[in-house]
Amino acid sequence: SIEPSVPAALNTKIQLKEPKAKMLRSAAVLAQELGQSGIVVFTRSGFLAYVLGALRARGVPIFAFTDVESIFRQLLLPWGVEPFLMEFSEDPEKTILNALAYLKRKEWCPPGTWLVVITNALAADKVIDTIQLRQVE
Repeated sequence: SIEPSVPAALNTKIQLKEPKAKMLRSAAVLAQELGQSGIVVFTRSGFLAYVLGALRARGVPIFAFTDVESIFRQLLLPWGVEPFLMEFSEDPEKTILNALAYLKRKEWCPPGTWLVVITNALAADKVIDTIQLRQVE
């Protein structure tokens, strides 16, 4: 065959040094191994979406939600990233549910799709980074 083969592995040429970047790699591996899944990320700077795009998880769409219009426009550029402009709620859970409902309503993700959700949460007056596994209902 003369078609180029697409490696199933993530881009290993990127050196991820920060714990948060390594967490993103873990999320990409999880989504890729699940198959027929996607990654949902919430960002105000675009950094998380750019790192995920650079990892090049094969067959895994990256749904990047932001509430900053200039960041939304920037997120039109990275490989594999589908940006969405959406207001964020004060309640992170409500923001996640709104994003999942939007993806279902616009037929980006049919019911039953597994999504790896990357967000932060408030725990004992401290903001923590989380990876969550959610299924579109």
